[in-house]
Order: sequence, then structure tokens, then C-alpha cells
Amino acid sequence: MNENTTVRRPITHGSATTRSTPTRSTPTHSAGIHSGPAGPVRRALRLTRFGFTALPRDAGALLLGLAGARRRAARLALGRSGPPPAGRPQPVRYALAVLPLSLLAFVSAGLCVYGIGAGWLYPLRPDAFPSIGHMFSADPRMRDSWGGPTLFGAWMVHAGIVVAFQAAALPLFAAHRRLRSRIAARRLTAAP
Repeated sequence: MNENTTVRRPITHGSATTRSTPTRSTPTHSAGIHSGPAGPVRRALRLTRFGFTALPRDAGALLLGLAGARRRAARLALGRSGPPPAGRPQPVRYALAVLPLSLLAFVSAGLCVYGIGAGWLYPLRPDAFPSIGHMFSADPRMRDSWGGPTLFGAWMVHAGIVVAFQAAALPLFAAHRRLRSRIAARRLTAAP
């Protein structure tokens, strides 16, 4: 089927069919939204953003919970703008359980972003920039740098260290997000 072909599929509610609506068929090749190199990059950016935003949200939930605004604290921690969660949320207990991990995730996300300049863009650093014209020849300015005495060697070592750290930080962010949602299910959305 061509990707521009319109397919009519019936909308069903229970066992009754109400009407049919046109939908586009999704192509089977790699132009999907999560396929190709953009999928892992988007996931890495989402996880890094989570590493930055978890600490302020959890700290805000703690402060709101201490102030007595339990439902607002639960909405903030869950990232919801709609109705408050059912039951009696316990945002203070939730925040105390997740704040240490959120702090670790926040620092790790900061180091991931710092690593872009310190590793990936190493030749643009002020101390390395004068060597950019001769990346493959020995330079006295690079002799004490990791991977020196060439700018290319120093760049590859610094970039390799940063890539390894960033690759190790992404599973940390994912595990923190899963653990945080489990604790939130117990402390923020549980029935009274």
C-alpha cells in the first residue's frame, strides 16, 4: 500500500460500529517517528530533560506538602495539570524517598551537558583553539593533555570519556524515572 493511500477503518464502541473515518496508513519503512537515528537521540534528550526537571519538581512537592497543599504537591510531582489525584496523597514521604536520587540525576544531567563543551567540542576550548590549524601534528601546548601531543588525540580521548559517561547516565535516568513512578503510585495516587 502506498503511504499516501487513505484507508477507511470503522470506529467501534463496544460491539457497535458507529461510523468510519479516513486514516493514513503508516509506512513500513524507516520513516516512522521512533526509527532511525532520531529515535535514540529523542529518547536521550527526554531522559536528560527528566534528569534536570525531577529535582525541582520533587523539591516543590516537598515544600507544598509541608505547607499542607497535598493535592497540588501530588499534581506537581506527577507532572499533571488536570484534576488532583484520588485518595490522600503523601507528598512529603514521596519527596523524601526520591529527592536523593533526583539530586544525583540533576548532577549527572549537568555533567552530561557540560561534557558537550568539554569533550565533543574540545577543539573550540580556549586552551586548544590555537592548535586547530594543525590537528594531526604534535603541539607543545597539547603535551600535558590526555591523548596529546596532538589536538586530534586529545579531542578523541576527551570525547570518548564524555560519551562513555553519557551512555552510563542514560540508564540511570531511565531507572530513576521508573523507580520514581513506582513510589509515586504508592505515595501519591493510592486510595485512602
